[in-house]
Amino acid sequence: MVRPGMRPRWARALRGGLLDRQLAEELPRRQGPGLFEPGETAWRVYRESALVLGGPRALVLQLLHPFVAAGVAEHSRFPDDAPRRLRRTLDCMLGMVFGDLEWASRCAGSIARAHRPVRGTLPEATPRFPAGTPYDARDPGAARYVHLTLIDSAIETWRALVGPLAEEVADDLVASSHRMAPLLGLERETLPQTASEVRAEIAGLFASGVLYPTRAGRSLIRAVLRPPVAPALRPLARLAEPLTAGLLPEAARAAAGLRFGSGERAAFAASAAALRSLRAIAPPSLRVVPHARVVEREIARVGASAAVRAERSDGAPRPPPSPTRGCRPSPLREPRRGRAPAP
Repeated sequence: MVRPGMRPRWARALRGGLLDRQLAEELPRRQGPGLFEPGETAWRVYRESALVLGGPRALVLQLLHPFVAAGVAEHSRFPDDAPRRLRRTLDCMLGMVFGDLEWASRCAGSIARAHRPVRGTLPEATPRFPAGTPYDARDPGAARYVHLTLIDSAIETWRALVGPLAEEVADDLVASSHRMAPLLGLERETLPQTASEVRAEIAGLFASGVLYPTRAGRSLIRAVLRPPVAPALRPLARLAEPLTAGLLPEAARAAAGLRFGSGERAAFAASAAALRSLRAIAPPSLRVVPHARVVEREIARVGASAAVRAERSDGAPRPPPSPTRGCRPSPLREPRRGRAPAP
């Protein structure tokens, strides 16, 4: 029983910094221009911590690709290291979004080094690939698909858990997110340029039989939907399965074996509404990912320092430039220097 005025254990843990520790090991550095700047669509979307709840959606989609499932099953300790893997993946991807160009390049290099030894052959046949088909984490088709699942999941999670996102804004997010493509070994010009094109490409992979639930994939998907987390966060972790089922397209739900009848639909709608209400009253320390907060704090500090120097040089007071409107960054530990996170 919770006495009046007391927060639940998970809420106290989040306010105490547990969310930051669950989401980040290595925070980005911003000492110059980056791939994205404050105020851009990509910056405003990817800074939302609610999008982390769409992570299982992206993982389920990825694990329905036989090459990805085989690589994860045979070359990682997943699901035993699932929380750490999530943190390192977020550090890499959000580091590319919020860090400077050098940091983004280092993050991409870390991803490439981690993927280099991931190769083998499929242990079982699928409708599209016979058993023994070689796979490689650097396969352009699989890498392209993983990139698209992350963008598509950001769009769908925003619409379900944050609020409306106009199709033209979603299109801008798709096009701008492709700035990361060359660093990931992808040809930017060949990628779908609109949200509808992204959805159509993913649907086409289901229709053609490229995406298929292998035994390894199904086992890993079960682990994704029942993640090991800190005890205080277990009430939130229980939302993973109904939220993921509701966020996924029907073809993916069917392939993953997820039920989504009237009861599940009602549970998803109630959970999504509750999360939107919580986000509306949450402080920036919970609403914004730590990767964005530490960079926005640095941008604000540099801007204030520049304004002071300008005022001292000519005597005319000048207001400091605003980083991201409405953001009040919270103090965070400084990122470790000299290396980028490993995925």
